[in-house]
Formats: sequence, C-alpha cells, structure tokens
Amino acid sequence: MVAAGGRAGPAGAPGCPGDDGIDHEPILDDHRLVAIAQIGLGKKMKHLVRAGADHDAAIPTPAAVLGFEAGHRTANSAQVQAYAQAVAAASPRARLVEHGRSHEGRPLVHLVISSPANLARTDEIQAGMAALADPRGLDATRRARLIESLPGVAWLGYSIHGNESSGSDAALVMIHHLAADRSAATLQLLDELVVIIDPDMNPDGRERFVKALAESRGTQPNVDDQSVLHTGYWPFGRGNHYLFDLNRDWIYGRHPETRGRIAAISAWRPLLFVDAHEMGAQDTYLFSPAREPHNPHLPPYRRTLGQVFATDQARAFDRFGYPYYSGEWHEDWYPGYTDAWASLRGSLGILYEQARIAEDGVQRHANLLSYAQSVHHQVLSSLANLETLRRERSAMLEAYASDRAESVSVRGPYANRSFVILPTANQGRLNDLLDLVRLQGFEAHRLTRALRVGSAVDQLGRELRNHDLPAGSIVLRNRQPEARLLAAMFEFDPRMSEHALAREREWIASSPKARQAKSKARIKAYDELVRAANDRRPGDAQIVIPAGERLGQVVIEAEGLTKGFGDRLLIDDLSFKLPPGGIVGVIGPNGAGKSTLFKMITGAEKPDAGEIRVGDTVQLGYVDQSRDHLDASKTVWEEISGGNDV
Repeated sequence: MVAAGGRAGPAGAPGCPGDDGIDHEPILDDHRLVAIAQIGLGKKMKHLVRAGADHDAAIPTPAAVLGFEAGHRTANSAQVQAYAQAVAAASPRARLVEHGRSHEGRPLVHLVISSPANLARTDEIQAGMAALADPRGLDATRRARLIESLPGVAWLGYSIHGNESSGSDAALVMIHHLAADRSAATLQLLDELVVIIDPDMNPDGRERFVKALAESRGTQPNVDDQSVLHTGYWPFGRGNHYLFDLNRDWIYGRHPETRGRIAAISAWRPLLFVDAHEMGAQDTYLFSPAREPHNPHLPPYRRTLGQVFATDQARAFDRFGYPYYSGEWHEDWYPGYTDAWASLRGSLGILYEQARIAEDGVQRHANLLSYAQSVHHQVLSSLANLETLRRERSAMLEAYASDRAESVSVRGPYANRSFVILPTANQGRLNDLLDLVRLQGFEAHRLTRALRVGSAVDQLGRELRNHDLPAGSIVLRNRQPEARLLAAMFEFDPRMSEHALAREREWIASSPKARQAKSKARIKAYDELVRAANDRRPGDAQIVIPAGERLGQVVIEAEGLTKGFGDRLLIDDLSFKLPPGGIVGVIGPNGAGKSTLFKMITGAEKPDAGEIRVGDTVQLGYVDQSRDHLDASKTVWEEISGGNDV
C-alpha cells in the first residue's frame, strides 16, 4: 500500500518546472478566486507535460479545435470526437478506430498511438500477443523472441461514468502530446509502446452531463460543491442512455459500449489498463492497488507489479506536493469492475479516482482546487504509468506469458475442473449465455451423449457422486486461456481470505465511535463478510471457526481483583483490560491460580475483592479441565455414549 503523501505546496512557481521538469499550475488560494474562470492548464500545452517537449505545430492543439484550452471547461462528446479525428488526420503516429456505436448512435472510438513503424506492424503485434495469450503449441524459442520484440500495449480508458469529466479532458492532452511531441523521451516511449486512448467511454452520459452544466453555469465562477453546477440533477450523466452503470457491465456485456470495447481489447490484449474516474469533491486522489479482499483468481503479479506502478505514480505526485492515497478501496473483488475485469484477463488494471470538480473549481478546507488541476492530475498519472510500463515491459510480458501458460497446463491450478450448464427448455436464455461466452472468449463444448462423472458440486454446494450429465449439456473446461476470468464469473461460492476478515475485524474493533459515512459503509461491508464466513460449511478434513460478532469497547476488564482459598492467597489486587482483538496467554505453574481466574471470568467463582466486567457484546467460550462431573464407575465409552451402543 502507498501511504497518503504530498507536500503542503506545489514544487515550483506558476508556469515553472517542478522537481521532475514538468510545468504546472499550483493549487489556487482565495486571493486568485477572481481569476479561476480564465485558468486552463496554462497558456500553452507545455504546462501539462515534461519540460523540453517539442510539439509539432502541424498537429492541431485542443484549443485549435475546441476553441478553448483543454481543462478550461468541459468538452462535450462531439468535441472530443472532432479532436480525435483531427489528430488522426494530421499525425502519422495516430490511427482512429471506431469500435461501436452507443444507444443514441454516437461513435465509440479509440486512437492507437505509436511510432509509424509499430503502426505498420499492427497485425504482427496483435498476432504475437494472441500467441502469448494462448500458449498452447508455443515453443520456448518463439516465446522468448516475442517477449523480446513485442512492444508493451497500454489501454487508457477515460470517463466510463459520463459525469466524471476530467478523464476525457485529460485524454485530449494525452492525445496531443503523444501525437505531436518530438522530444527524445516521447519518441523512445512510442518505439517501445503502443498506447490506445479510449477518450470518451460513455458519450451518451457525458452529453447529458455537459447539457446540465450549460444549464447551471453562471456568469461568475462557482466554487460551491453543494451547488447544482457541481452536484448535477437526475438523471445525471453517470450511466449510459438507459442509465446503466457501464462500470458494472464487463462480465455481462449487455450494452453496445461494452460489447464493442471488449472486442477491441481482445484484439490487442493490453498489458496495462487504466480506468480514470472521479469521486467526492472534498476528497483528494486515489489510485490502485486496492485493499483486501482480492478476488482469488487475480494473477499473482497484479500485486507485485501493481506496487511498482503505484510507487512511481506516488513519486510523480510527491514532486508537486499533490495529496493522494491508495490501498483503501475495495475494487478487487467484483469481477465486473473495469480494472478487475481487465486484470482477470491478464492486464494490470489501475483505477484512478480524482476529486470531482465539475467545472471552474471547488473551495476546500485549505485551498481552492481548479478543474484545470484535476485534469492535470489525470495527465500526470497517465504519463507516470506509461513510463513505468516502458521500463517494465519485458518483465510484464514475461509474467503475462508465464501465467497464461500455467492456466492451460495440465498441472496448473485450473486443470481438473469444469463448469457444466445443463440442458434447458429456455432456449432464449441459453442463447444469451452462449453469446456472452463467445464475447468473453471462453471455450465451450456440447455433450453429444450422456456422461457420468465421479463427483460434482451443484450451485447449492451439495456434493454429487457418480452423477450423470445428460446429452446437450454445455461444458466449459476451466483449463483454458481465459481460465481466471471464467472461474471468477462462474464459480458458485468464492471465499475471502481469513487475513482479509481479520484485517477488517481489527479495524472494526479499533475504530472510534464517531464514524464517518465511509466508516459506516465499511462496517456494513464487514457485517456482510461475517455473514458469509458464518455460512461456510466445513469440508473434508477441515475445521471452520466462524467470525465473531463485532466487539464493543469493553471486552473483559478486571479491577482490584483478589482471590484466595483458606490462608492461601492466589490473586492479589489484579487489574487488567483485554482490548478488542487482543490475544492474551496466561502462564504459570500448577496451583498459581490460572483456572481460578478463568472461573471468575465465567462466573463459576466469585472474587474475594474487586470486580470483573464482561462486555455486553462478548460471548465466552470455555473448556473446563475439571473432571468432577464424570462418573468414576463408568468407562470412557459409557460416559461419552450415555450407555448406548449406537
């Protein structure tokens, strides 16, 4: 986890390079409020990117197409589309691809940006990534050659929620810089990477949002985040035409935005997948990695390489004194989130969450944050992630290839199980499911005759022995290239790790009573984890200890405790407090008073002086070592069985 960071102020003066040579605008203070309407990301594009950028004047800037600087105000979907077309027409590094149409008929496009040499071998790159993705029949020599020669592919997705606008405006800056910059650093980046920019993932929602902005905009800047300019109004712009949250559609594939995008992503199989969002206006900036629980089917390199990316991204923010945090959100469990779905397919999914500044800026407790700066945060993150991908390209290709090979191995973790869809009279639902199977790239087979299997588990967790599968059943063998996503989507009852439950239990026990809204949501999530853990049934050779209820602040407390028998004093003026989540061992020789202490805690013995308090939420479990209740005339079997033979 990367700790929250950022210095109190920006690294350099307005319009001057920071520590890393990037020009930037600082956080605004109250004295500059009057100027906020005129603040974009600087008068020139160089204020967004590394010092030394040499932008080709033949490539149009966003201002030349939009009529205003990127980040000065929110561009609508038509403007984003127009700028993408203009750059693709002017730059030999950029190729515009339409991968679908929204429900309202708006084009869904992405730009492929790389060196002209890489663009010329697009088919070769896609074929090479496909070979690594399905390594059956791939020999070691060709695999090594592919890892050495293939560029790293990045998919940068912006604003899947239409009212989270800074991502798409940052995409305009990224498009211009990558297509126009002639500096050695950018030329090297594009020689080693193919960067795919998906600038407007939800055009219908964005258009609805921009329309609301226009209706709510005044003649003076509005920095009140409780005003309608910043809060919006129903139906908002988060969802698509049908108000569906497209960041939940990746495993269902019901909407054209998702279906077209999945097909395009499947052709490229990117190593990096960025998902740029926004959150509450009074927050700061969040990025991956996620907090536990993690979906058990995520590839192991997601955590190790994810930490490398997070460290580099944190350093980029530290150079400007920008605040940020990571490791605090739960986005790794549900496989339908963008970054989780991409990671289950082998990409390194990274989530951005920028404090939402709808337009102008937002007054915060310590400063005024402009919309321009929110766009800069998204640009800064994108550039940092691309540079890390360039540096780690070989390692990521190797990790990707190794994991895919393990997924199809007869000795791999998915080798000995399959998912079976039994025949049904509901042909429509079956056809929809098979369509989804094809869209996700899963391999499926239909049984032409009945087949008996030695053991199976149904959707209720019941074990079936010598079970007959009827002809017509659809079989999805888990041992296939998309094994991880298949398992995450079809597994009946995935389990969170005991470590994740323990971490949440520890947080619940130590958190103050006065909890914020986020804390309440976290408590609710914990309660759901506990219910799931308590429902777990023991399997073979397994002991399951259900998670306990949430403890209050008082667990077990003793004050001035004294106890003796006759003239023998065992416990003298003992005081202690057992904290929530605490683990205490009591040791001592025979006769020291250990059992007596526990008997007083359970109420079997009374103290001579002092008192013991047991919290209202505490449930005691105690195994008495005493054998006083046993009948000495009976054998062990008679005592246990009650004299019954069976």
